[in-house]
Amino acid sequence: MLPRALHDPLHRQLADAHGLHQQDRAAGYANVFLPVAFARKYPHARREWPWQWAFPAAQLSTDPRTGTVRRHHIGEEVLQQPPR
Repeated sequence: MLPRALHDPLHRQLADAHGLHQQDRAAGYANVFLPVAFARKYPHARREWPWQWAFPAAQLSTDPRTGTVRRHHIGEEVLQQPPR
C-alpha cells in the first residue's frame, strides 16, 4: 500500500524515469541486466520500459563484466539525502 500523499510524487518520478528511458533508448543505451535464463527466454525485455529502474542513476556506466554501457539504479544513500 502506498500513502495517498506519495501518489503524485511517485507518478512524476515514473514519468521522469520513462522520459530518461526514451532518451537512452534513442541513444542505444536503454537496457538493464536481467538473469541469464530470463534474458534468453525474453530477449527484448531488457530494453522494455516495465523492466527499467524507477529510480535511475543520473549517469550511464560501463558494466565491468561485459563492457555494456547502461544506466543502473541510484543508491539508497542518494535517495536519503535532503533535497538541495
